[in-house]
Amino acid sequence: MPDLDEMNPHLALAFSESYVSPRERKWEAWTAKVEKILGHDLDGDQDTDGYSLDYAHDAFADGLTAEEYAAEVRAAR
Repeated sequence: MPDLDEMNPHLALAFSESYVSPRERKWEAWTAKVEKILGHDLDGDQDTDGYSLDYAHDAFADGLTAEEYAAEVRAAR
């Protein structure tokens, strides 16, 4: 990551607002893969739909693969 103090202030602001951490990139790739497997987004209500972004994030943090989480969602329906 560049030294933001040494950058042009406008460039530093743009960089800081567009930075995506490696972990966030992994999360975004993981959710994209789950959504592709399921054929819909993960923005649901856990109690009604059997999936939600919060539960998906917990599964991601626990180390489940996209395939494992998609299988859990399907089983919950």
